[in-house]
Amino acid sequence: MNSFDRREILNLLGIARKSGNISSGAEAVMDSLKKSRAKLLVMSDDITEKHKETMLKLCKKNSIIYLVFGSRDELGNAIGQGPRVALTVNNAGIAESVSGRIKKLFETESLGVDEWQK
Repeated sequence: MNSFDRREILNLLGIARKSGNISSGAEAVMDSLKKSRAKLLVMSDDITEKHKETMLKLCKKNSIIYLVFGSRDELGNAIGQGPRVALTVNNAGIAESVSGRIKKLFETESLGVDEWQK
């Protein structure tokens, strides 16, 4: 994947943050997943297995789309915060834009998505 495509996806996450549609930080992400406010979970490729398993259980229970994309530094920078291992997009339209863009790129080339929900 070229760097423009990756930046575009990260920019979409930044827009979601500015519009108040992102939850980040362990407690906020877990709360968003538990209360089914999350429409998309984005986990960094360097998240611990323990955190990943816990979040995936909630995603499956509440039918929330998830993916692994980028590093903790990239995710944090995208939303104007420090490193983040996970964040949720809490707006359906923005979540669809992000996941749709990633799916489109995933179909055409390897873009660094380590895991895509099956």
